[in-house]
Amino acid sequence: FSIKETRSKPRLGKLGACQQPPSQFFPLTSPPPRHRHYPKLLGLLSNLIIHERHSRVADNVCGAVARMVMANPGGVPVGQVLPALLRALPLTEDLEEYKTVFRCLSFTYERDPQQVLQLIGDIVQTSGIVLATDEIPSAARDTLITLLRNLSIRCPEEFQSTMLSLPSESQALLEIALSSS
Repeated sequence: FSIKETRSKPRLGKLGACQQPPSQFFPLTSPPPRHRHYPKLLGLLSNLIIHERHSRVADNVCGAVARMVMANPGGVPVGQVLPALLRALPLTEDLEEYKTVFRCLSFTYERDPQQVLQLIGDIVQTSGIVLATDEIPSAARDTLITLLRNLSIRCPEEFQSTMLSLPSESQALLEIALSSS
């Protein structure tokens, strides 16, 4: 294993307990013990995304943050976390994490559409960059395209104006992706 591989998954694997949904055995009035550490963990992960020099580790952090959002959305400041997650894209080494990141965006859209709708411009811009790579896993691509279609239906004017602000290559990629089945 390389140093990057050794640092990425095992280190973030320790967050596994924090990525599990709250158990039915904990009262609703207090968060499970593992979730009470979310703010501190998110702060540490935010710093890791910003300062990490190894792409694989940064990609894994994005996946870990997305899992934390899906496991306990009420314990995460989604309005702060999603923009930071989008700024960390595109992923560069561990492209499998796209599945988790886009599943998180779709999950959030289904649960609280306003959290995602206010980021429509960022999502469309990032999507143009992400779809330009041929290496994106097909499941991630499908999830992203479904989300983009939903956003284009829900907010057609903002979606279209953001599309028009993109470079022509990105516009073409998005148009092809949205028109494909």
